[in-house]
Amino acid sequence: MYYLSDLSHYAFFTYISVRAGFAFFIALCLSLFLMPKFITWAKAKNASQPIYEYAPKTHKTKCHTPTMGGLIFISSAVIASLFCIKFDNIFAISALLCLILFCLIGLIDDLGKVLKKDNHSGLSPRMKLLAQIIAGL
Repeated sequence: MYYLSDLSHYAFFTYISVRAGFAFFIALCLSLFLMPKFITWAKAKNASQPIYEYAPKTHKTKCHTPTMGGLIFISSAVIASLFCIKFDNIFAISALLCLILFCLIGLIDDLGKVLKKDNHSGLSPRMKLLAQIIAGL
């Protein structure tokens, strides 16, 4: 989107506030469009995280809630960012890479729990913390 300013003599798309607003709007629209489809698909595939046996009784009501919805939010944010960032900005690229790495950590953790139908089958807390520290560096 930054490069659209080359097509006109107005510098509208060079402002970071304008590009951030467009990125927010694009991510919001993508999330609102994709989330109902994902929820329907996840319920059909029974992609729900098992509830820990010692969890409070209020958590038992969430037993059929689909998991991995963060994948839609992160995908929407990444797609919107790819449309709106300046690719020569190292800070934007590194923030996008960090976002993707944290998404992969969460995905690996959730997939382990969903596929094995066991709340302990995801990443261990130490492994997850170590992966997050490495991704943050």
